[in-house]
Amino acid sequence: MICEIRNFFQDKENDPCPLTEKLVKEGYQRTAGGYITIARRNGMIVDYRQNQPSQYWHLMNYCNDSDPNETFPRSVVCGELLFWMPEVSESITEDGLMYLMAMIFSSATDNVKGRPVYDRKKWNNEIHKLCFDAILNNDNHNGDRKYHDNPYVVVREKTVEDVMEEDSVRRVETIGYDTKGRVVSNTIKRYYPDGREDHSSQSVNVDGYWYGGYSDYLSDGTPAEGIFAIEKFDENA
Repeated sequence: MICEIRNFFQDKENDPCPLTEKLVKEGYQRTAGGYITIARRNGMIVDYRQNQPSQYWHLMNYCNDSDPNETFPRSVVCGELLFWMPEVSESITEDGLMYLMAMIFSSATDNVKGRPVYDRKKWNNEIHKLCFDAILNNDNHNGDRKYHDNPYVVVREKTVEDVMEEDSVRRVETIGYDTKGRVVSNTIKRYYPDGREDHSSQSVNVDGYWYGGYSDYLSDGTPAEGIFAIEKFDENA
């Protein structure tokens, strides 16, 4: 029900969402109508480059204006909202979201006043197919992670942890393997004595390129992030 959705997400306003922020800042935000019109009427900042309005506000506004006892409807198709919800709830893996985001970015067909143009009908539908059921079937996740139909999908993971003696940095590396035993994802998390964390990850996207990202969560919770294409994936490796 909508009240359950609201209750679950209401404390996630400040949860890091570097992938959603990257998606929106690359222009994947509706230009008019819906929550954008409501935000403008309320005098709020509307600027995709600032990731405004936030998807947290978007969801809370929707829930507050809806019957709390109704089922969260499949008619909700806003791509950026449905992308944010599984990112902050961790109901879809980072690899799955990065893979879909890479496809969206590679599909940009034009540039209007510096802003990429996307086929929102197509990609909202793809986001909906990947994310909607994962959101509704979350049930506090129970460790169940759903994967997109990625040709290089991770089917097995191995985690190695060590501590760098010279600077007391704890390093946790998780390696993902596909059905052929190839390494197709790699995530490294470093935990510093002063409370800082930095996370870096790489996975294979639809075009066969390693598609990587990094995020640095400072001790005050401020995130810094980046997404980048690295190198062509070797099919024969």
